[in-house]
Amino acid sequence: MASALLATGSAWAQIEPDIWDGLQIISVSPNGQWALSADDGTGAMVVLDLVNGTYVELYNSSNFYSGGLGNTISNDGIVVGNTDSDCHVAAYYENGVWTALPLKSTDTGVNLAQGITGDGSRICGQVSLRGMTEDGLMQKPVYWERQADGTYGDYIELPHPETDFTGREPQYVTAVCISGDGRTIAGQVTDYSGLYILPIVFTQDAEGEWSWHYPYDINPNGIELPEFPGYGPTIPSPETYMTEDEVEAFEEAVEEYWTLYDAKPQEADFMTEEEAAAYQAAYDAYLADPYTHTYPNRKDYMSEESYAAYQAALSAWREALVYPEYEDYMTAEEYAAYLEEESTYSDRYDQWTKDYSAYIDALNALTADAPSFSFNNVKLSDNGRYYATTDVTADWWMADASSTPYLLDLQEGTCVEMASGSGMYSCAVSDKGEVLAASPLSDYLRHAYYAASDKDDFILLEDYIKSVDPSLYEWIEDNMVHSYDYDVYVSGSTEVITQYFEDDCLIGTPCANADFSMICSFEFNVWDYNTNEDYISYVLPINGGPLGIKSVTVKSADLQINAANGMIYLTGNASAIEVYDVNGRRLYSAANPSSAINPGLAQGIYLIKATDADGKIATAKVAF
Repeated sequence: MASALLATGSAWAQIEPDIWDGLQIISVSPNGQWALSADDGTGAMVVLDLVNGTYVELYNSSNFYSGGLGNTISNDGIVVGNTDSDCHVAAYYENGVWTALPLKSTDTGVNLAQGITGDGSRICGQVSLRGMTEDGLMQKPVYWERQADGTYGDYIELPHPETDFTGREPQYVTAVCISGDGRTIAGQVTDYSGLYILPIVFTQDAEGEWSWHYPYDINPNGIELPEFPGYGPTIPSPETYMTEDEVEAFEEAVEEYWTLYDAKPQEADFMTEEEAAAYQAAYDAYLADPYTHTYPNRKDYMSEESYAAYQAALSAWREALVYPEYEDYMTAEEYAAYLEEESTYSDRYDQWTKDYSAYIDALNALTADAPSFSFNNVKLSDNGRYYATTDVTADWWMADASSTPYLLDLQEGTCVEMASGSGMYSCAVSDKGEVLAASPLSDYLRHAYYAASDKDDFILLEDYIKSVDPSLYEWIEDNMVHSYDYDVYVSGSTEVITQYFEDDCLIGTPCANADFSMICSFEFNVWDYNTNEDYISYVLPINGGPLGIKSVTVKSADLQINAANGMIYLTGNASAIEVYDVNGRRLYSAANPSSAINPGLAQGIYLIKATDADGKIATAKVAF
């Protein structure tokens, strides 16, 4: 197995575990070098270089940027997300600059860049079709591809279902995570009602053609769902059978009707000046003393002639005020066709009511035990094989929220329901199908868990780390075990009690790189209220961290170390070489070694130390 040079220098090239106050690390690059975090003080995003221990705050006083919800950071530290200005422009951050991704003039709603390949060649996300208050599909899945000049071209729309599993138009079809080779994209379909969210996977074949499929069968019992009968027959309208000129003439008549309606004769218009003055005097007296004066009636202040003229005008107005009838603006054939449709409407409505009831009954049976996966909880392994998500059967903010992680093997077509009803939430999935989760779902304070691909249950993450990296476990015991008071809900009620927890290991909500050799997490700070930091983040490199990532550490010797297929290759004049295992035991040493060395070691991870004649040292971490 080929290896890669991790670092050179006078010290072993291992990444040390670390603590970052005030940060919430939410994503790690596939190679484990970079992490994306939120600053709980400013809300700004922070990019961490985990190898070199440096960071950059992505903040702009005139714009607020947010990261995507999938695998949001590449192996070179490119971040994808969006900005709140200009109707949520999908954007990416590279080399200190935010750049908007190409959109169309019609993409005026919420547009998101969600995930990026490790090499930065493709970005997936979704663009807006219409507003939140409008019916129909609101977001569609797309991806952007990097061009030869380093920019990203116009987005390419992914094929997607026009109807959901209920036969109606979905609310959202999203693209949240993308595999390392860019040929597998994982997203979700939110059904018409918004109550059911299903995983969807888009794949590109060798010919470059994209297709989609549902990796989870929501109807394993094969319940037959009748065709969606629509939203009821349309109430017949005469205008359906009229020509444009006929409709225009009818609308003009309606406008004339309302103009005449507003011109209703008024008694005041038929009173003489003397009659009007007498009425006004009586009205003023009423206003001055309503207890001794009655409200005046205009008729009592009008002569017979004046009142008769008013009545004649009112009668003529009433005779002229006739609302136009459609029939008068239609041909006899048009009106007959309209009447025929109207006569059958009642029967058609009754039939639709029966069909709709049968459809709803079948839909209720189909969804009785069906999961509804958490919105945007999409985790895809870098190799594109595994999809992890979470079924949430109660509102996440409820004290007794029930949740179940699911692991979908896209290669084998299998689905594993893990730790049913445990309150756990899927956080990461490795190329081997290992899953990291956090619990409880409904709380800020969480514990982290690990499950192997061949298991359907979880163990505490610290117990897993103890089994694979005892020295890191010791660091966790020294730095992440706390005693504290915390308010907890009494199960089944809204009552809150304060409970004391002693020597509790708090890793929090985890995330990880492609092979879980770099695990990061954030935890709610409940053990030290004397600080201003609400959250604390941790960097937990397993056995010194991942291979294959570059370090900018300056060489301390003119030596270069490479390894492949069990052989060590040296460039430069080495006076000595030593090989150690990850526990620090020296397994091989030689003086004045040749340029090609066979140390006779089994497959594994090793630390190589080479020294030149001046005592300068080069080191490398390799895998055979």
